[in-house]
Amino acid sequence: MHNSDSLPEAPDSVPIKPIYNGSALRFAGSAIVGIAIFAGVLAAMGARFDNQNATPDSPSTAEVARQDVAELAAIAQSSATSLASADANNETFANVAAGAAEITDVLGGVWVAWPSGAPSGYTNDPVNTAAPADVTSADLVSQLVGLSDAALSASDNAAQRDRATYNAVALLSRFLAIDLANTESVDSPGCWDFTITAAGSAAASETTLEVADAARQWFETDASNMAVGDRDDQLARIDSVSRFEEAILETGTKDSREAFAAYPDLAEKETLTSVALGKLSSQLLNASAQADSDGRQAILGYTCSLYLSSGERSTFSIADASN
Repeated sequence: MHNSDSLPEAPDSVPIKPIYNGSALRFAGSAIVGIAIFAGVLAAMGARFDNQNATPDSPSTAEVARQDVAELAAIAQSSATSLASADANNETFANVAAGAAEITDVLGGVWVAWPSGAPSGYTNDPVNTAAPADVTSADLVSQLVGLSDAALSASDNAAQRDRATYNAVALLSRFLAIDLANTESVDSPGCWDFTITAAGSAAASETTLEVADAARQWFETDASNMAVGDRDDQLARIDSVSRFEEAILETGTKDSREAFAAYPDLAEKETLTSVALGKLSSQLLNASAQADSDGRQAILGYTCSLYLSSGERSTFSIADASN
């Protein structure tokens, strides 16, 4: 198993974004697999290992945590794929499988020392990636909640540059669990417990305030175009963001908000609400990378609460959150 302690620390002054393409986590897993494959090719060509110690270095605490989360993601992916094959008309299982695959990919995959087989005298450590026998939708919900909590826990001890990635993994797996539970009539885990005051305090910065205020204005514009009877949830979300802004200001953060936030250019199928959610969640994930454990949970709980429907939750991806 790879020891990732040698990866350089990002200086505190560098803005933290969720790491996706070229991330340290993804690179670590890919590099390890590449080295192992190369060793396997040498063995197949007759290279001698008898006088060499081919035992991999002991993994660091960070690598053990990464491997554990990757295994949980792989199990969820296998379980969702198994359930989808038995119920081809259930799109939720396919969506969960796709989301779990994205998580497995961003984490660099499950590490195996010798994917093509260990050289003589060595064995691969056992890994667990298979779906349980007779897996149920309730089992899968539990797996996704466990994955979500494990990712959030791994964030506690991760390098700062990796925390936003783990937090995005935690958020995506929680969204998948909520939607699956609602579809399958299983008790929903809901979002993490939080208070808006705690979330605002933990995420406080001029940038977070500006992004939140722009999002609130875009929510308001969309609300004005809704039928009166369809506005209640949107108005509640607007009130939530207003209180979040007030919580930030109560920390003494400078009020740098613009009186009018310019509208973004909308791509096909985008709305002001969908763009607002994307930009605000991305900023909150960046802020979560710099918060302590309690602050991260408060920020993620609040971010989770902003997504009001399965349609909105389905728009979230770790890749988009890094933009």
